[in-house]
Amino acid sequence: MPVDSSLITAVESNPNFLAVFTSDDVFVVSGDGPNNLGVGAFTRPNLLAGSQGAIKGSPHISTVFGTFYVSERGIYLIAPNGQIQYIGAAVEDLVDERTIKAIDYFDATNEIRFLCSTGEFDDGFTVICYNTVFQQWYSWEVDKDSNQTAVGQCSYSPTGVTSEKYHNILLSDGEMLRQGTGYTDRAAAEEYDMDFEIKNISAAGLQGAQRIYRLMALYDYHSSSALNITITNDYKSTGAASSSEQHIITLAADFEQALVHLRNQKSTAIRARFVVAAAGQGISFNGLALQVGVRPTAFKKPAAQIAPEA
Repeated sequence: MPVDSSLITAVESNPNFLAVFTSDDVFVVSGDGPNNLGVGAFTRPNLLAGSQGAIKGSPHISTVFGTFYVSERGIYLIAPNGQIQYIGAAVEDLVDERTIKAIDYFDATNEIRFLCSTGEFDDGFTVICYNTVFQQWYSWEVDKDSNQTAVGQCSYSPTGVTSEKYHNILLSDGEMLRQGTGYTDRAAAEEYDMDFEIKNISAAGLQGAQRIYRLMALYDYHSSSALNITITNDYKSTGAASSSEQHIITLAADFEQALVHLRNQKSTAIRARFVVAAAGQGISFNGLALQVGVRPTAFKKPAAQIAPEA
């Protein structure tokens, strides 16, 4: 190594080479190495990038997409071709305020999950997820006692079947949390709302649209639920009184879609917060659709060019 070995903070494989990190730099070692007769060798470590090293003791993981690791700036990915990408820009604020304890790949859901020891509040911790198919980020807040912290995670299947693997999280007092696929009714005293937010969506980035007319939420119905949607316009903070609108909808089993007509159709961008209140299982949210277009006058023709109705 061109640096003292005591400065090495992490070592991780990559589909095409071995990555060696210090707190400042990234080096790579490649080649087939010696054969059974001791002939051949690995290449000497070469500097791949400076000022993009790994934090000492931080987690890292090798996947088919490359090597994910944590630097002082945030989450990085070294692609199999050796290109380093600052992939965590969208979750930079989350990473800055938390310590990432573990990184694992969940193939069944196409997610890289980053477990953080703490969360937004004292009674929770955060799991940051990167979807490798859609290349999008999102996060969960998981409840816990105020004296607990998350210390590790793993993907485990009691049967050995990949599709039946569970996300297991170990807490500091030895308690183990397991992500379930079923529903447990803990009575009205412990009701939980579904609460999530879609970040700013720019109208200009939607096929050159100039207006956003409607928003449609798609869901699977499980029990009686009320959906509260808050739409905030023009990159303002969520719920800003001067630039937001609120829609409260009682969800029905027959439709499994909720349609909202936006009052400000010429907003430069919208962000939406969804809160679902239910005494039972509620709903499973499937997706979001927007109806967009250009100015209505772009499609209008003079009256003389329109055939009269019969």
